[in-house]
Amino acid sequence: MTARRAERPLPSPVPAAAAPLSRPEGAAPALAAWQDFLPLPNDTPFEMLRVYRVLRDAVPDISDAVWTWKRLCHAGHTVAVAEAGSPRDAAEALARAEALQRRVNPGAGGLAGLMDIAYAALFTYGAAALELVPGRGRSGIHDVVPVDVWTLRFR
Repeated sequence: MTARRAERPLPSPVPAAAAPLSRPEGAAPALAAWQDFLPLPNDTPFEMLRVYRVLRDAVPDISDAVWTWKRLCHAGHTVAVAEAGSPRDAAEALARAEALQRRVNPGAGGLAGLMDIAYAALFTYGAAALELVPGRGRSGIHDVVPVDVWTLRFR
């Protein structure tokens, strides 16, 4: 049993946080790249973002507070056209907005589910991020996808 364990390679000593970085050939080592990123406010370590998520998911008081704020901020929505050149333009704008609403986040609750995810990130990390996916020919928005804030870094 001991011999079998000795044959297995040891895990890489590179921290998991550095693993997602892709670097071109000949570039500085991945760990040096962390110094290139803009720091979080108050010099908060990036690792704290994962801690915030664990606290939100594991501590009932924090989870309840996030849930309450999400419900207060998104109690439902309606789509309306405020100003249009003609009734036909208003109808077309409303049809496009409704079509987008049907396409957005279809597997996780549609637009309401997307807003829930965005508000959860906002009240956990202090920021939310969404990716707009362009349509064919880049003539419109095909989908809106939530992005985990703790995966974003800025230079």
